[in-house]
Amino acid sequence: DIGRGGTQNNSKRLNEGANINRSLLALANCISALADISKRGGAASGTHVPYRDSKLTRLLKDSLGGECRTMMIANVSPASDQFDETLNTLKYADRAKRIKTKDASNRTKKVRSSMAPNVSLSQRGEAARVVARQRAAERSAAVQSENIKKAE
Repeated sequence: DIGRGGTQNNSKRLNEGANINRSLLALANCISALADISKRGGAASGTHVPYRDSKLTRLLKDSLGGECRTMMIANVSPASDQFDETLNTLKYADRAKRIKTKDASNRTKKVRSSMAPNVSLSQRGEAARVVARQRAAERSAAVQSENIKKAE
């Protein structure tokens, strides 16, 4: 019974690992399709983005191809035994950086213009904090983009 339980645990881990790899492959396919669309100049290129291939890509659909700013962090290792993984990560990140999304700045304007005079001060303060966080994220993305350009 003990040996059988260990086998069941290994089977569960293998199955879970296979599902994770399947989701990551689907994400890579979406990133490649979106990069291809950006390269060709928009959705009119006829390229299909396979968002429905996994739960992960369905969840990330708006983040990847929607009207938002998305940041991806590529974690690489200087260790020589991790060369293949690092190279694959850099290729993946290179495809992701080629994705161009629509400008999301219109959302900030909508937040400001929708504040009616009868909105409480605490609600206005929260909206101001949201706008400030969004601006900080935009500045951070711009700085990161400049750093990447300098590194190239």
